[in-house]
Amino acid sequence: MEADQLFTEQGFDSLTAVELRNHLATATALTLPPTLLFDHATPELLAAHLDQRLLDAPTGGDPAAPADRPAGDTLSGLFKQACESGRVDEGFALLQAAAALRPTFASPRELAAAPEPIRLSKGETGTPFVCFSSYVALAGVHQYARFASAFRGERDVWALPTQGFGTGEALPASFDAIAALQAEAVTRTVGDGPVVLVGSSSGGILALAAARHLQEQGRPPAAVVLLDTYMPRADSPFLKFSQQMLGGMFDRESMFAHMDTDRLTAMSWYISLIGEWEPGPLDSPVVLVRSSEPPVPAGLSGPLEREEWQSSWERAHTTIDVAGNHFTMMETHARSTADATGAWLGSLGQDS
Repeated sequence: MEADQLFTEQGFDSLTAVELRNHLATATALTLPPTLLFDHATPELLAAHLDQRLLDAPTGGDPAAPADRPAGDTLSGLFKQACESGRVDEGFALLQAAAALRPTFASPRELAAAPEPIRLSKGETGTPFVCFSSYVALAGVHQYARFASAFRGERDVWALPTQGFGTGEALPASFDAIAALQAEAVTRTVGDGPVVLVGSSSGGILALAAARHLQEQGRPPAAVVLLDTYMPRADSPFLKFSQQMLGGMFDRESMFAHMDTDRLTAMSWYISLIGEWEPGPLDSPVVLVRSSEPPVPAGLSGPLEREEWQSSWERAHTTIDVAGNHFTMMETHARSTADATGAWLGSLGQDS
């Protein structure tokens, strides 16, 4: 293993990253987040982080370990209780009230530092991808680890964290503010060359917004890939299953990211900020790669017609169905999702 090379470039994906984190947590007796290998992206950086944590830990205890307290005594616990009891709207009202107390920014220039993409795959032949993290509490650059692994040796795949989900980060005061911030990050990452913007789930909304911003600057992306993105509309099928979808996030919390106060309030803020939204005209070709299985087991809601649960967008140039549901198409079926994406790009004549 190379000390200064990214874990993702050495074959680690979201599953193997969590496995290593578990071994390290056992060996060090430290409380370590599931995103450890993405937060400290090389063995060298990780070793320095663990060394400092061990130095700071008093004998007999880990200062980062959460205190023992009832599940409902935290914002996360209260929100989970609200979801489990069918009071999702009240749970989001609680998160929104807390989010309103957080600092905001109206322009990228107001930030001392902005999130930078992390490279998940390295290659020379294909147009680079910049992937946008979803604005849900579970999401982050780790959601693309398995997807990106299919492109190693072929193309650079970068994943961009969403501003406001990190500890103490300011939230965008407007949707234009986050679109400008992320468009600037794309340009810093790939320069003026061609780029494909990729968004899984709600990350697709951010990818479309950045695409529109880049287009207005005369630099439209080569293409936009939406991975099971539900457009933010009042009649979206996603809303019908919101309680079950949130349950799916809580089920995956131990594997991917701790849904703490920063993440939960950021999720609520973005959902409220974006509301119902449709991007302006886009010159770039857009593909919707969507799941072929419903997001919840049929037994929970009875037989369902595809139009009742499947994502759709009439302005997508191409729609492709792939194996898996909303979650598993980027987990156990990530390879087939990546293959479908690559084949579509090949059909455009952009990649060999």
